[in-house]
Amino acid sequence: DIFTAVAPQVSDAYNKSGTIINTLSLVYQGLFIVFTFPSNYIIDIYGCRKGVLVGTFFTALGMSIKCLINQGFGVCIIGQVFAGIG
Repeated sequence: DIFTAVAPQVSDAYNKSGTIINTLSLVYQGLFIVFTFPSNYIIDIYGCRKGVLVGTFFTALGMSIKCLINQGFGVCIIGQVFAGIG
């Protein structure tokens, strides 16, 4: 995960414990598992192309939001949620 290598620096910058920083990767993994079933439904009903476009949209949205981490650590969590949905 991206946060493991920089956890001490992020922890210092946002006054969060290393555990919270490292647990952020679990948000993505947990949401990925949950949203696998709706994404399969979208692919079955609307086709592979539209399903991939929806997944790509949410992933790109999440990564774009994560670029705004200087606004606060909560923004990074929101971005991680959207990336996990994608």
